This record gives sequence, C-alpha cells and structure tokens, in this order.
Amino acid sequence: MKKKGSRNPGAAATWANHGLERTSCNSTCLHELYGKPLIKSIYESGTSRSMQGHALKFMNIMKGYTMSLKLNLSRPARYLALGIHTTGLDPQTDRICSLTAQEMSRRGRNWMAESREHIFLFNPQRDVPRGASIANRFGWQPGGPDTLEYGCKNLALQLSFEQQADLIKALVQNDPRPVLAVHAPGFVLSFLDAELERVGLPPLSNDIVDVGALVHPTAANRRRRSGLTEDNSLKGVAQREGVPPDEYRDILQNRTTATSRAVASILRNTRGEMAPFPAEKAPHRLKSTAPTLSRPRLSA
Repeated sequence: MKKKGSRNPGAAATWANHGLERTSCNSTCLHELYGKPLIKSIYESGTSRSMQGHALKFMNIMKGYTMSLKLNLSRPARYLALGIHTTGLDPQTDRICSLTAQEMSRRGRNWMAESREHIFLFNPQRDVPRGASIANRFGWQPGGPDTLEYGCKNLALQLSFEQQADLIKALVQNDPRPVLAVHAPGFVLSFLDAELERVGLPPLSNDIVDVGALVHPTAANRRRRSGLTEDNSLKGVAQREGVPPDEYRDILQNRTTATSRAVASILRNTRGEMAPFPAEKAPHRLKSTAPTLSRPRLSA
C-alpha cells in the first residue's frame, strides 16, 4: 500500500527521461520552455502511443493555460459610456447642462464587474427653455433656490464648464485613454468640441463606439428580409441588444444618469460587433465633398 503523497517511481522515471521535473508543472512558461523539445523527444524515443497521447494532451492543456494567463495579465481596455443634456440642439449657441459617464473595463470579451460613475452639472450661463427644463429636470434662475418649479435643479448654483474643464480632460484623456461609447455621436461630440473650444482646449481624439450601430448580423439580415425599419433610438437599441425591460425601466428613474447608464447596459448585453472609429471620422467633423446641386431658375 502506497503512502499518502508518495510518487510513482515509474512515472517519475518516464518524466525524467524526457528532461522534465514534476515540480516544474506549475511554471507559467511550460509551453515555451518544454513544448517543442518534449514532443520531439517523445516521438524520437519510440515510446508507446499512450505516452504520446498523454504528452499531447498535457501540452494542449499547458498551451491553453499559458494563453489564458497572458490574457488575464494584459491591461484591460477602458470604456466611458457618455450621456449629456443640453439647453437646445445648436452647439454654437446652446450649452451643456450635464455630463454623466460610466467608467467600465473590458478584458477580452468579458466586462469587469466594477464600474465608476461620474456626474458633472454645469452652469449654462443662459436660460433653459421650458421644454428642455421639464424633460431634463434642469432650470436656470440666478439667485433662486436649489429646487425650482416641477422639481427642476437650479443650475445657476453649479460651476461652469470652464471651471470643471480640467476634470473632464483628465477623465477622457487618462492613460490608458478610454474608448467613448455614445448614442448619436454627432450630437454628443459636436457639443463637447464646442465647449472645449470655448475654453481653449483641443477637441477630443478618443476612439468612438456608436451604440446605435451595434447590430447583430443575424438579426439585421432577418429584419432586412422582412422589410422592417431599423429603430436606432436609445430604447430601440436597448430592446434590440437584449437589455432586460426591468433593468431599462430602473435606469429611466434617474433622468440625469439615464442615458449613460442605458449605454453602459447596452455594452454589457450586446451581441453585436463593436468597431471603434477615431473621433476624426465623427459625422460632424467630416466635410462633405459632394457637389452641391442647385435647382435651375425658371425664366419669366
């Protein structure tokens, strides 16, 4: 009867004949150090087929272990799910009221559980139209109380974008530089570029992921064959990418962070391919080179 922990002398001799020590099996570089020499020595020594099969199985396990270890030790990719609220639709005259960001990390195809939320409220230094005020729950009344009509938060008591520009710059340009995930990138980036230009900072140079373009190929082909139109609204994208309805309903409870949280939830649940593109190719930065066609005037 063998004692507990004793080694099989026959197996130990077999490993020793091929230049391996059993104590070295916990090394992270077994595949690099022993892979080719082990296979070559086993086949040249004329050992049994069972030993050859065990060696191949062992090498496949070590190869997979080494690759997974390299993947786990690699630096995760950073993502920022952005959402903004504005006083209107024109980036040249309107201002950003709030910016929310969900900071996420991704290693391989797996999203890491931890995430950080950043909320910035800005003094737009101008009146907020009534429609935007009711929809976003923001108002602007210098010298007024913290809470205004309809439960709107008084942005006149907040710092301006210029006073918080350094914090925004540190968030989007920290190393490693994050990929910005946004819905309607032309709208979001045009306002951010306009605000950065007002304070004398260069425009954003991060890679961009448009969550409205996250379409699973199979689902896209099915809709194309059936003649259905694509719903690229935030709610439509969330439904298409598998965000649970209860989760999306809870996200909408807080209007300030609703957009960024919805974008983050879409990233975690999507089955589509994410293809980041540089900010230079954002819709508002691309100048159209197509010739303008003017309608000919009719002679009297």
